[in-house]
Amino acid sequence: MTANSTTIAALAVDNLRRQSRASEISQGVIADKLHTARQTINSKFKRGDMKLTEFIRIAQTVGAIPHEILQDAEKRSESADNNPAFAEEQRS
Repeated sequence: MTANSTTIAALAVDNLRRQSRASEISQGVIADKLHTARQTINSKFKRGDMKLTEFIRIAQTVGAIPHEILQDAEKRSESADNNPAFAEEQRS
């Protein structure tokens, strides 16, 4: 079964959030690079949805490769579709 785009997008934003934390670049710094408020970045990460241009700029800011984040999200989504235990683990 192929995952829907909303699920893949949410997983990709979650991956991006994790990478931003791992890079130790604050949401404030990310917000400055995107010329927006820190609360806006926080909201986008929590919602699991953002514009593609924002996604790419945040990825570049934290030193991540956007297409790799999307590939990983797609793989995670497919794994979750095929393994309910994996899906539950990813939610926690």
